[in-house]
Parts: sequence; C-alpha cells; structure tokens
Amino acid sequence: MHFSRCDATLANVIPEMDDIDETLASMIKDESICPALQSAAALGLRTLNKYYCLTDSAESYHFAMGEYLLRYPCLF
Repeated sequence: MHFSRCDATLANVIPEMDDIDETLASMIKDESICPALQSAAALGLRTLNKYYCLTDSAESYHFAMGEYLLRYPCLF
C-alpha cells in the first residue's frame, strides 16, 4: 500500500526498498527469530532483490537517481 500511493515517486521508493532490504537481512541473521520467520524473510529478500535488479534496466530509475545525464549525455 505504501508504494501504491499517488504521491509515491521512484526517487522515494528506492530508499524505502533499501530500508526493507536492511531489515530483512538483519532478520535473517537474528538467531532470536524463529527459523520459519527467518525463511520468510529470506524469501522476501530474494523477491525484493529480483525487483531491485530490474530497476537497473529502467531509464526512469536512472533519471530519478540523477544518473540519466551521465549515461546519455548526447541526448541533452
């Protein structure tokens, strides 16, 4: 629901994805969490990384992160 808001932008979503990534990674390493939740966190992290990797191929990602001008200087 958080990412489906009308005011969500790619520039806002990527840092949020980073926070989720850190949280899931710490859950996987936390031995006080039951193994079932650790496994669920690992699956969630794998899914998150799948979509995070797809952002590298999106021009809108590079534009939002300020890299578009660096990658395509001849367009401007």
